[in-house]
Amino acid sequence: MFQNILLIDKDPAIIDVISIMLKEEGYNVLISQKPFRLEEVKEHTPALILLHHGLSNDGSIICQSIKNCSETKGIPIIMSSTRPDLPILAEINFANAYIQKPFNIDEFLDLIKLSLNS
Repeated sequence: MFQNILLIDKDPAIIDVISIMLKEEGYNVLISQKPFRLEEVKEHTPALILLHHGLSNDGSIICQSIKNCSETKGIPIIMSSTRPDLPILAEINFANAYIQKPFNIDEFLDLIKLSLNS
């Protein structure tokens, strides 16, 4: 498999858990550096981006900047958050999918596979 997945999150514990889980599934996990730079996405050209909405420099802005760039707009983004309005946030920010935290691991992995195959 060895597809690159870029993980953009603020919580080191979440980053560690998701990274381990994805590596066990055969994915190559890239961790976004802080502060986020769109150039990072262009350099790595991930197959998928996992984006936490509640970042200090705003997940909405990050999602929109990725989707508004001709070089990166085709990369699927799964947005995550604990916010109850996540479905609306994902839609207005052009995310391809969303998952509410805390999430079921099997559902999360299924959503990743679905997003990579669409």
